[in-house]
Amino acid sequence: TSQLKQNLIQIQNSLPSTYSLPQKLIENYNSIEIQPFTNDSKIDEGPYQCNDQSNVIKFRDSETTRLTVLDSDKLLLKFDNENVEKLIEVEGCYKKSQEEENNQTNESTSQKTSRAFQNPQFHKAGNLICDVYKIEQSLSDDKSHKVLIAKMDFRNSNLNEVKLKNSIKYFFSKCYCSSVNRQNQKLVYYNLHYNFKVKSLVEELGSDSRPKFNVQIIGIDSLSHAHALRKIPDTLEFLESPNNNNNKNRKTFTLKNYNILGKNTQPNLFPFLTGHNMESFPNFFINNKPGQIDNYNQTGDDLPILFYNFKKAGYTTVFYEDLPKYALFNFLTFGFKKSPADFYARPVVLSEAYKYLSQVRESGKDLCVGSKSKIENMLEDWGSKLFSGKKANNKPPIFSFLYTSEYSHTDLNQASLLDQPLLNYYRNMLKNDDNTIFILFSDHGFRVGGLFSDTIQGKFEHMLPLFRISFPNKFIEEFPEAYENFKINRKGVSSPVDIYAIFVHLLDLRPDG
Repeated sequence: TSQLKQNLIQIQNSLPSTYSLPQKLIENYNSIEIQPFTNDSKIDEGPYQCNDQSNVIKFRDSETTRLTVLDSDKLLLKFDNENVEKLIEVEGCYKKSQEEENNQTNESTSQKTSRAFQNPQFHKAGNLICDVYKIEQSLSDDKSHKVLIAKMDFRNSNLNEVKLKNSIKYFFSKCYCSSVNRQNQKLVYYNLHYNFKVKSLVEELGSDSRPKFNVQIIGIDSLSHAHALRKIPDTLEFLESPNNNNNKNRKTFTLKNYNILGKNTQPNLFPFLTGHNMESFPNFFINNKPGQIDNYNQTGDDLPILFYNFKKAGYTTVFYEDLPKYALFNFLTFGFKKSPADFYARPVVLSEAYKYLSQVRESGKDLCVGSKSKIENMLEDWGSKLFSGKKANNKPPIFSFLYTSEYSHTDLNQASLLDQPLLNYYRNMLKNDDNTIFILFSDHGFRVGGLFSDTIQGKFEHMLPLFRISFPNKFIEEFPEAYENFKINRKGVSSPVDIYAIFVHLLDLRPDG
């Protein structure tokens, strides 16, 4: 450490007066840890552990509850009897026998309930009550609201299911050990539920028989091409390896000269999804100068966002961001009056349920949503479940844009936690898939903190983000000319506006060229 300090001082003294080393580097020399950027430095923690941190959320949604579509009008939310009994037993949520009740008539209700929780004697019908709430978003104030839509009472019956309207997309259930009058109750189960029943083809498609391919985009904040090789190597190797059987049915390419258009997320994702830079729509972005805010009143509904292009072409659209405070179309803007996509995650991530289930755990991090990690919640609930059942010819194609910032925006090493979940996701999705174009990309390289981003290497990587695209063989066979053009153009310099152009062109492609 002493030698390192001397070296830093020598470097500082040798620099022209107009240049200086980052002050943070000088001040924190005692805590500097030199770590080579190789696969050996990858955090080998596996999937982030979320299933044993809280007794309220220890049961995975798939184990305790199941959601079934009965018909076009009804959903069925059903609790598994065995897991409910386990929940009652583990949580000490018991119903006292009539004999016990008769022996304790002089106690108040609260005393009885309190003592029952402390020293339970029981039979299997537990004092369990569940409330089910629908999640709604008020786009006028950009807040999420809950509406009580059902109650499930396990105290006096074996009722373990409830029918809901199939128009409800997002809801959550809260279950309590409860006294009869519910004056004393203990929260024992809390979980989010999603209804991703995809609608039938829209009528305006008419006789359009053009082949339509799903488009599945996963974005990772602040991950350069080089840093992706360090932090998600297993995922990249799986996508590109010729020894992978799934890759025999598709071709995957890297845009090595993919460049940024701005230093942070908005100036890079905005042209990615609209084809324009931010300056093209000054009335959409709030100017913080006093007295000028009234002149800035354009909402995202008026922008040429790709979701609208694909929706008009008959696609089901999906839009997910895990960091609502800095969301692309909401940060320092007026947001939307209407949902921009068929399935829009913002009301969910702003909801009471999501915030509760994302509380900081013992590790000091908040990378969980209940018993799932946030990346699993994104990939499984907003990815795999939406694409399941899409092989039928009478189902509309999907345009899906999933974007995560939580893991990689402020932590240079934490992107390693994405590798195994991404690998599992692509393994599952690529099995026998011949109808989906997959894109894995980033907005820019790592730029926070200074220790790495202020180095020459860091500045270089910041400008060259990750971009992988994978075409199924079916697409190559249907559109050979477009595919060959892409193979040529991928070698040149590209940027987010070029990617937007690819999407627009995709919607106009015809087998005859």
